[in-house]
Amino acid sequence: MSDNKTMQHIMETSKKVHEQMESIQKDIDQTLFSASSGTEDVVVSLNGKHELVDVKFSKNSLTFDPHALSKMVIEAHEAATNQIHVATRERIISLADKLSSQDD
Repeated sequence: MSDNKTMQHIMETSKKVHEQMESIQKDIDQTLFSASSGTEDVVVSLNGKHELVDVKFSKNSLTFDPHALSKMVIEAHEAATNQIHVATRERIISLADKLSSQDD
């Protein structure tokens, strides 16, 4: 392959990857991720931008002291954040696998 064709191929591939990465990010941003505390008394929902969308408390959660309730909110938030990271990583790996199979 000539240098010009190689450079053209690299530029086209780069543009495709960029577009696909933007699509992945847009999809993640629009996805709602919900997770609960270990006891399921607190459920936190985040969008893919890590913005807090909702917090739900069970009736039972009202019996906990404020410190315990705070810890449950943090636990649920961390779990939802982890879901975002896992989903993002899985989609990027899938894209990388797809791109590497195209090169074969």
